[in-house]
Amino acid sequence: MFGYIGDKKSRSTALALAAFFMGVPTVGMALLPSYATIGILAPLLLVAFRILQGIAIGGQYSGSVVILVEAESSLYAKAKAGVNVITSAFGGILMAIITFQVTRYLIPDETMANGGWRILLGIAIILVVLSFFIKHSGEQKKSQKSDISLTKIIIKNYKSLVYMILLCFPGAVVAYFQITILPNIIKQILKQVDVNVAILTTISIIMFIITCNIAARLTKYFKIKTITAFGLVLMIVLSLPMYALYKANNNLLIVFFVVMGAVFGIFYGNIMVLFTECLPKEIRYTGFALAYNIGFGVFGGLLPFLCFFLAETVSDYTAIGIICISAIVGLITLYKLKTLRIL
Repeated sequence: MFGYIGDKKSRSTALALAAFFMGVPTVGMALLPSYATIGILAPLLLVAFRILQGIAIGGQYSGSVVILVEAESSLYAKAKAGVNVITSAFGGILMAIITFQVTRYLIPDETMANGGWRILLGIAIILVVLSFFIKHSGEQKKSQKSDISLTKIIIKNYKSLVYMILLCFPGAVVAYFQITILPNIIKQILKQVDVNVAILTTISIIMFIITCNIAARLTKYFKIKTITAFGLVLMIVLSLPMYALYKANNNLLIVFFVVMGAVFGIFYGNIMVLFTECLPKEIRYTGFALAYNIGFGVFGGLLPFLCFFLAETVSDYTAIGIICISAIVGLITLYKLKTLRIL
């Protein structure tokens, strides 16, 4: 939806709408009356707000990438623009973790349960205000007229879309393993309840952001596909040995998180440029949003269930093995991927 608006009208219009529809439901959740006040309507409204947030984030992230990357001319500049979006996204996750921990420390649990959580959601009013100030940046002043349909995108660019969706497999692994899967395996499967997974996740994300930026800078010297492939190879080579090392010595858990965060960043640092360069400008927003959201929706939705199922029924090593499988899929896809500037 937002991709169509971005391609047919303007990028910034779609991005502003996405930001607006992200902020409004979040503020709505902060102001949502309790079940005791409005009954069954409370959970129904909560679900509706969450659906709106999901729709909005699909257009917001895609729009940010497309606007920033295509505004640059050189490949190195595009890489820096793409990694800025990644840094902002994972930096936001990092800030959310820190904010939550600080809030838990400052606000008693009873106060939080009785409405303190509304304060955190209410901050989203800033996003609503900012949506009105999003300006055209690096795009045409007039609306771009084009007759774009989903059918046209699939028929003319279906191979690129399929490859982009497949690359979302290791991409989803990068996101979900750091934030949810590894912390929950440690807590629920290995029963190490005394481990502060929030600190470990924070360290991993910091390393991830650092190596993402290093990967972007390396585009001055190497091809993007070469850098991305190197990151995938490291995922295959290091994930299981590093996990085995941690299992042999629990004190090395932090080393495991540091190494995996760094390796994930080398792969992920230039993935946004690869995606944007796969599609022509006139359908770039729509195609990016379509492939990215389908890919992360499918793989991101299945990964936690699959990994926990394997960890509980087979072995925790099989869950970690998903990292290797996703990287192999990524390497094959990368080999097949044909982009004009990044061969």
